Amino acid sequence: MNLSDVNLPGIPSTAVRQSGSCHCAAEYICRRAPDVVGFSSRCGNYLHSLRIAAELRQMRPQVPIIFGGPQATITDTATLNRFEFIDYVVRHEAEHSLPGLLEVLGGKQGLEHIPGIVYRRDEARRRFI
Repeated sequence: MNLSDVNLPGIPSTAVRQSGSCHCAAEYICRRAPDVVGFSSRCGNYLHSLRIAAELRQMRPQVPIIFGGPQATITDTATLNRFEFIDYVVRHEAEHSLPGLLEVLGGKQGLEHIPGIVYRRDEARRRFI
């Protein structure tokens, strides 16, 4: 597993806050050829994370995008309703649910057995689990 943090060397954090820089951050992430991309969201980085995720979806539409953290937990179903490019929200602490979700994405089990995640089950009816 590779971890990318826009605050690490290679992407100055000030660049992410500037216009157009979310595209650069998304390009940086795409160069790493991720199988899955996850964002830990708080109030202060939520909008930037959404912008980067939207760019990522355009660049790599097949890569699942996961949001977690306090902001995503509070706005779980609203986030999935509003932002089609987000595939899953991991609620609360992810230590137990994220490994299971990653196994599902790897084809090892079904989503119904994983606690603490919200996802679109029925697109037509907007049903969330």
